[in-house]
Amino acid sequence: MLSYMVAISMEGLCCMFLPFLRSFSLLVLFSILYGYFDGAYVALIPVVTSDTVGSAHLTSALGVVYFLHAIPYLVSPPLGGWFVDQTGNYASTFFVCGASFFLSSLVLVAASLVTHLMVLFERALGQNKRPKGN
Repeated sequence: MLSYMVAISMEGLCCMFLPFLRSFSLLVLFSILYGYFDGAYVALIPVVTSDTVGSAHLTSALGVVYFLHAIPYLVSPPLGGWFVDQTGNYASTFFVCGASFFLSSLVLVAASLVTHLMVLFERALGQNKRPKGN
């Protein structure tokens, strides 16, 4: 899960820095990094889904996950075009795209933290319920 969160956040940072890249060599570096982190993100989708729902429900869950991925793919191009029409450049489109990746990474971090804290609280409550002789 940590690899997935890092890949998503780094992909978001790559998008946010794209408007500032003014040379070919920096664009090549962007292409390499963005491709690497996007590949890691896409490759880890089944792994994270399996960890979340278990192998018994993996096929159904992957169908839902990929369907939900299709919605932003459908909405993003017109929305990005609207940003370009409103601002006259592509910078805002890249900032919004990067921010959405980064925000989704923060949501995953928060969900992981809540899950971890719930496990800790359950353990603490379980230890308090033990009989005193053990």
